[in-house]
Formats: sequence, structure tokens, C-alpha cells
Amino acid sequence: MSSSGQRGFTLVEVVVMMSVLTLGILGTLAVANYAVQAGSRNEQQATAVNLAREGVELVRSIRDSNWSAMAEETGPRCWDYYPDTEEEAGQPPPGSCNPRFQDLSAATNFTAYLNVGNGSPYLVQQASGSTSAAAYRLCQDGRGLYVPKTAPCGSGQRTYYRRVTIRRVNDLGIDVDDGKRKYSILVQSRVTWPKRGASDVIVEEYLTDWRKF
Repeated sequence: MSSSGQRGFTLVEVVVMMSVLTLGILGTLAVANYAVQAGSRNEQQATAVNLAREGVELVRSIRDSNWSAMAEETGPRCWDYYPDTEEEAGQPPPGSCNPRFQDLSAATNFTAYLNVGNGSPYLVQQASGSTSAAAYRLCQDGRGLYVPKTAPCGSGQRTYYRRVTIRRVNDLGIDVDDGKRKYSILVQSRVTWPKRGASDVIVEEYLTDWRKF
């Protein structure tokens, strides 16, 4: 039986088809790899934004806790008082107003710690320097939270750095109730991480004792 009119692929045709197929596969893999890397970068960026916002919210929580203490406890507590140790964060308000934020005429750097079980965050003053200094390191714990830790993060944990800078700004005049001069504080929360690219994430907000005005 004749097989005339039928022919197979030549070697050149096979090589060309394999080349086209290989390029297609490699192109698909490259696109998939880029998508995975972009997704990872976006996730890291979103985590950094949340950590930066949290830094500002911790300072706001301290201010609001002071308001609550003024209303519920014996003895005054200024809105601009902050605890600087875990033990102090768990103590009743001091016997005097004991303001601290009002002394920050120059920008002052802090590590912001989460609440210690009683809902009160606290701030530990740090020397100026690079945002990625060990004093500002955050490590992921077993619950997925990021907590301050000066030692290197463990295997499989992500590493971020957060520096909260506070400075007294904006003279708001004399309070009509107590005759004392009021002001606002500028809170800047800066977050960086090892694979961030070109820039850090920065969140800023002005806080004040707005109840007095």
C-alpha cells in the first residue's frame, strides 16, 4: 500500500516547534514569577503601612488612656503623660499631672510597645539613628503579631523596623479653663524592612487635648 502524499516533520521543523514551545513556557513562567514577587512586595508594603499606622495609634491610645484616668482615678494625669516602662504602664496615675510630651521640643525617638494586659501601651526613648537599628526591630510572633525585639528575628520570621518620633509643635494658645498654654504634638511613625526597595513607609498625625477647646 502506497504512502504517497504523506510525510513527517523535518528535523528543522521539529527544532523550530520545540523552540517556540520552550519560549512560550519560559515566558509563562517569567510572568508567573513576576506576579508572585509583586504579590509578595505588595503584602510587605501593606504590612509596613499597617505597622506605621499602629505606631501612631499606640500614641493616641496613651493619650486616650490618660483622659480615662483623669475621669476615673484619684489624682490628675495630663493628656501628654506617657509611661516609659512596662511596670509604669500598669500603675495607677501618678499623684501629680507629670506631663512628658510637652518636654519634647526637639524630635524624640521611641520604640512603641503594645499593651501589657491592662490596655496601656508604653514608649521607650531611643537614641537617634537609622530606622533599621536593632532598637526598632519588630519580629513576627506565633500569633502573627509584630513585637519589638532587639535580638535577630528567628528562622522563618519577618523583620521590620519601626521608629516613632514625637515632637511638640503648634502653640494653640491659653486654655480658657485652667489658664495654661496648650499645644499639639506631631507623631511620625516610620517603618522600614530589608526588601523595601527605595523608600520607607511614613505615617504622620497631629494629636492634642482637643477636649479643652
